[in-house]
Parts: sequence; C-alpha cells; structure tokens
Amino acid sequence: MADGVFNISKGRVVEYYNRVKGNDPAASTIRIFLMQANEAEATLIDRDSISLVFAEAGSTEATFTNYANKNLADTALAALPAPDDTNDRYEVDLPDQTWTAAGNGVNNTLTKL
Repeated sequence: MADGVFNISKGRVVEYYNRVKGNDPAASTIRIFLMQANEAEATLIDRDSISLVFAEAGSTEATFTNYANKNLADTALAALPAPDDTNDRYEVDLPDQTWTAAGNGVNNTLTKL
C-alpha cells in the first residue's frame, strides 16, 4: 500500500497527532480504517471526510472476519518527536496495529489504510 495524504490533511498530520496526544479536545482519537477497494489515488485524496470516502462508488471498508476500525487515543501515541531538520521533514509514527484472528471466514485483499 502506497502512502497517501488527503489534500485536506496536508501540513496538518503532525497537528492532528499532537492534539490527540495532548488530549485536545478531551477523548479525541486517530481513527484507523482498512479498505478493501478504493478510488484512484488522484480522486481519493480530494475527499474531505471519511464519510465522503465511503459514500463514493469504488471505495469500501474492509469486511474480513474479526475486523473493526480502530481508535488510537493519547495513551497509544508516543511523545511528539522533534522535527527532522537534517532531512527537512516532520514525521510522526503510529503504533503497529494487529487484528487478532483476522480472516479465515471472510477474507479481503486490502488496498489502503
């Protein structure tokens, strides 16, 4: 799966991470969805909300056995790192995710996270 950032999120990913880590607003989360089909990347990145992503033909959330989308709260996130001035970027990392006992009843080929 290739990396992609929605146009509405460009330049704001670190801000969103920092706000969830700082619990601002209270009980905020980063929500993780897996997709089993998606529109072309050039079209997908123009969607301004997750409801618009899944409202359009061609983009569907995963349905494999034991799948549910996930919410990462402040306690799941590492402290906000310093910017990487050497490489001129600012990266934040989400913890690795596992879907226990995934598949084996209904299976999907995943296309995006």
